[in-house]
Amino acid sequence: MKYMKSVALVSLEALVVGVLLVLIFMGVSRYMSVVPAVFVSGAVFHLLCEVTGVNAWYAKNYFL
Repeated sequence: MKYMKSVALVSLEALVVGVLLVLIFMGVSRYMSVVPAVFVSGAVFHLLCEVTGVNAWYAKNYFL
């Protein structure tokens, strides 16, 4: 049986991801229009998670 995360944990994860994306977007959107800024913000967020090891940690802990 796979581990199911609680609503509280999923909500916390969503809050953290949302806040970090907004912060990145606020910085990026100073230099470009909204649609490209959304794309670049998502890409930068993903790259930061990869470089810092967040992606590997998440995969190890939640995809057994």
